[in-house]
Amino acid sequence: MIEKVFGWLKAFGGLRQFELRGQENVSALIGLHVIAYNLIRLGNLLKPAMEAA
Repeated sequence: MIEKVFGWLKAFGGLRQFELRGQENVSALIGLHVIAYNLIRLGNLLKPAMEAA
């Protein structure tokens, strides 16, 4: 399942090549993109439950 996250980050998150330098900056950027991925995924997971109600 982890490969899907990295695939999404590279394809849609724009993280194919970093423009930042430094481990702290890159780590923060990856963290923000993973949060975005989780929010999108959560919305897709909740959509069937909301349509049924």
